[in-house]
Amino acid sequence: MEKFEREIKIIEESGLFDREWYLDEYPDVKEIGMDPVEHYLWVGAKLGRDPYPDFITSSYLSRNPDIEPGNLNPLVHYLYTTGKVISESEPRRMRTPEPAFDTEFYLAAYPDIAEAGIDPWEHYLRVGRGEGRLGHAPIPSIYGDIASFDRNHPTILIVSHDASRTGAPILTLNLVQHFKKQHNVIVLLLGRGELVRDFQSSADIVIGPIEQGLIPHIFMATLYKPLKDAKLAYAIVNSIESRAVLPLLAELFIPTICLIHEFASYTRPRHAMSDAVLWASQVVFSANIVAENARGECPALDDYPMEILPQGRTERPTPEDREAEKAKVGDLVRPASLAPETVVILGVGSVHIRKGVDLFLACAARVRELSPRYPFRFVWAGHGFDPDHDTAYSVYLQDQLIRSGVEKQVTFVGELANMELVYTLSDILFLSSRLDPLPNGAIDAMHFELPVICFDRTTGIAEALMNSGLGENCVAPYLDIEGAAQRIVRLIDDRDTRLRIGRKTKVLGTEIFDMATYVVSLEELAESTRVAQEQERRDCRIIKEAKAIRMDFFSHPDYPRMSYAQIARGFVRSWATGVYPRKPFPGFHPGVYEDAFGLREKHRDPLAHFIEAGCPAGPWISEVITPSQVEVGKSPSIKAALHIHAYYPDLVPEILKRLKGQDLDVDLLISVSSSVAAERMDTLVRQFNLPLISLDMVPNRGRDIGPLLTQYRELLQEKYDLICHVHTKKTVDVKDPETGRIWFRFLVENLIGGRYPMASGIVRKMSEDVGLGLVFPDDPNIIGWSENKPEAEKLAERLDIVDLPDTFSFPVGTMFWARVRALLPLFELALSWEDYPDEPLPYDGTVLHAIERLLPFVAHKQGFRLGLTNVPNLTR
Repeated sequence: MEKFEREIKIIEESGLFDREWYLDEYPDVKEIGMDPVEHYLWVGAKLGRDPYPDFITSSYLSRNPDIEPGNLNPLVHYLYTTGKVISESEPRRMRTPEPAFDTEFYLAAYPDIAEAGIDPWEHYLRVGRGEGRLGHAPIPSIYGDIASFDRNHPTILIVSHDASRTGAPILTLNLVQHFKKQHNVIVLLLGRGELVRDFQSSADIVIGPIEQGLIPHIFMATLYKPLKDAKLAYAIVNSIESRAVLPLLAELFIPTICLIHEFASYTRPRHAMSDAVLWASQVVFSANIVAENARGECPALDDYPMEILPQGRTERPTPEDREAEKAKVGDLVRPASLAPETVVILGVGSVHIRKGVDLFLACAARVRELSPRYPFRFVWAGHGFDPDHDTAYSVYLQDQLIRSGVEKQVTFVGELANMELVYTLSDILFLSSRLDPLPNGAIDAMHFELPVICFDRTTGIAEALMNSGLGENCVAPYLDIEGAAQRIVRLIDDRDTRLRIGRKTKVLGTEIFDMATYVVSLEELAESTRVAQEQERRDCRIIKEAKAIRMDFFSHPDYPRMSYAQIARGFVRSWATGVYPRKPFPGFHPGVYEDAFGLREKHRDPLAHFIEAGCPAGPWISEVITPSQVEVGKSPSIKAALHIHAYYPDLVPEILKRLKGQDLDVDLLISVSSSVAAERMDTLVRQFNLPLISLDMVPNRGRDIGPLLTQYRELLQEKYDLICHVHTKKTVDVKDPETGRIWFRFLVENLIGGRYPMASGIVRKMSEDVGLGLVFPDDPNIIGWSENKPEAEKLAERLDIVDLPDTFSFPVGTMFWARVRALLPLFELALSWEDYPDEPLPYDGTVLHAIERLLPFVAHKQGFRLGLTNVPNLTR
């Protein structure tokens, strides 16, 4: 009874319990005449009733499984854990009350619901809750007390994607323990795992695990305020899997190092690597092979300052049953029945195809065939071998084990806590992985003087072994089972060589994988990024105050809703890293401006510098033709042609209908690739009552450029002053067809019209301004030479064009208006159909891609200027 009275007092003194609301919400309590606080304590909480609107009892209990039913009332627990009532028995855990359903959060966190147009509340009640979706931002669990901070030490954040007993979280835990010596350390856990208590005992404060913390919007909504208030010196984000935290840290201008151990080849989604490079102040790769692999998925890394730091060797947290497991480990790895001279070849890691367990078995079979002089035993230590339930991999491994006849030579021992003893009882480590950057298991094996056999081009360990002169003995050609088996047999039969290589391996591992050196290097790197972060903060402020970014032009159609400050932050980061750069407003090319003033080396944002300099004129500014400049009326007397290359005839009506209502005298030239398409075009043009001057069936070579420069070369030079060149673009090499539709609409709306009579306006503008030679849509995306510069340089030499700068504007998609005289050097090349490459074409690197990019240089050589078009509220 004393406990009950104490809890009544605690609730009443908190001022949170809403008596009136409780009685209105639960009229049965009013009918029986019971005090609402007493009712909630006795029975209300057990029935899932709420003490006030913003505290949802059922959700609080589900998020706090440590509350034993009947032992402590959930509201009382909340009051203790928020610090409103102080418990002497354990560190303070801070929470806030459960909010009600948040519609805006739900739609932002789960965009599929927004896209489907479903009522979010109805979806949550009927389906979403059962699917595990959250109705509001989760409440962050915070373990520890800020009072424990040493005010003489800086405070840092270290992030782990979860707390499982696997490689990356174990490395994170070791980093926490080392940094804790001279820092206040806050740990953020984005997921759960068995190491949560180890993190809590090692760090000053642990935030999380965060429910569904790998979803960026959920993370942002949950942790913006706690991280903003933490006054962090810098953050270390371990693993590409923790990347959800990076945008928020960038928004808060917290210098951030992202440690990347994973190969881009198996990281999904494919843009994950680019996202990490975009938002982290600096990414650090664990090995050269990892960095080089990342370049394939993130081309911006070609111009990015690469940092390669092999991680330090980690100490595994000691499980409670470690000592008790000793006998079990001995029986599994090296049972007493084995001959004393038996050589144990160890494989470690989860049973997964990436780890190459099938290659491990194949090598065991080949070793048996090679008949070494001494007995041997292959042992795989790691969880996941479950042929009774795992039909994706384990069942095939079991079949392989039986069919290859090595059941007696190979054993799976499962996951073992006492790995130190496993290494001690083993003689060789076979790292059979297909892709494995710097696995902790291999680093540990080197520490225990085990020779490591691995495949070339699969792991950073192979690179380290070859650089130290151990490649011949330890590194087999890529996935070469025979090469691996022969190396293993040599080590089985030659104990002295095995021990000698083992000693060299330990020396190598000690030199490379030193945790103290690793931590110092990370600290120095983090400190070095602080100056750049402060400059980025100032640049963002300049852009925000000037309102320099035109949202309807800059914002990609797929961008989520963001504040102007977030847009500015993303813009500055994109130009700092080269990842997803875009133009801020029509007519300004930040890349041209950046190159002109050497801003990349100065860590200055080009737009902020441009604003600060008073928006000077220069080659970075181009004239922009907008609908407001389009005059209605009869076009001047100038001979213009519209060339349509109709490879996809179904898109031609989309072009022709945009000509309706425009006072425009233009002749149609239509090229097609089949007789069926030719018949369809003839009928279609008659329906639109347009002047068709030429309808030609052309070879399927040269895409749209071939018909323009080869088929119509003479006709254009003889009869026309202006040519509008368009084609039926679908971008079939992009998976999402909507991308192609958006791009096509962007181009034809700018060049032909739709909402505005752009074609007639452009013709009028070019007839009045004889210096305007090439007009095309101002694409907000920054696209350069890519793989096309070698081909462009060869063609430029023929055109007598000398200077090809790195940054420039060109008609992306090869649709434009041009003065025929501006294209004269291209016509004079007299290209034949055989000069164009055969289909199918690669994505980049052909003469067609080179011509697309050389068009502005050709026009400039002819003495003409460029003009860009922009239609408001239209982008791509």
